[in-house]
Amino acid sequence: MKDITIQSGLKTILNSGLGNLSRVDNASSLKQKGEKSFGESLVDSLENVNDLQLKADKTVEDLATVKTQSIYKTILAFSKADIRFV
Repeated sequence: MKDITIQSGLKTILNSGLGNLSRVDNASSLKQKGEKSFGESLVDSLENVNDLQLKADKTVEDLATVKTQSIYKTILAFSKADIRFV
């Protein structure tokens, strides 16, 4: 019985302290504000990472086929793709 009282007390404290954080905006209200939904943001980020990885692959191909001799550009492209992925 004491556990129930403690949990109930925590809910009261947390709910009063968090205020508006428990409110969830729906997708239409986000669009009206000009904000992206989580799914849209995730897709944009994944597309960006994919583009950087494709550019990195292209620089390796160019280095291997001697279209470029700049290993610096190759390493830089891989670093950008790696950092964006993390």
